[in-house]
Amino acid sequence: MEKNNNWKQISSEINDLKNKIKEKVSEEDTVSDLIESLDATVQNATQVLKSITNNIHATITDEDIKNETKDVISKINHELKDIVNQIGEKVNLSNIEEE
Repeated sequence: MEKNNNWKQISSEINDLKNKIKEKVSEEDTVSDLIESLDATVQNATQVLKSITNNIHATITDEDIKNETKDVISKINHELKDIVNQIGEKVNLSNIEEE
């Protein structure tokens, strides 16, 4: 009878371990997907900012307006980089803490 209980306990522990492994793999896939999505978003934002800059240079003749617009776009770009860096740090920290 005791042998049956041991096997039941071992089986239960194996199932628990299996579930933990599945959960960990799922979390890692989710983080990977989020990083890829963030990268794609950053690339799209970069293309939009470049397009805006090109359109401004092609259509606006006033140098003051061009310069002010360039400064605003530069600030937006800088803020986006800061946000991405902060997110990257949080993702790296959370991965370290989980391990």
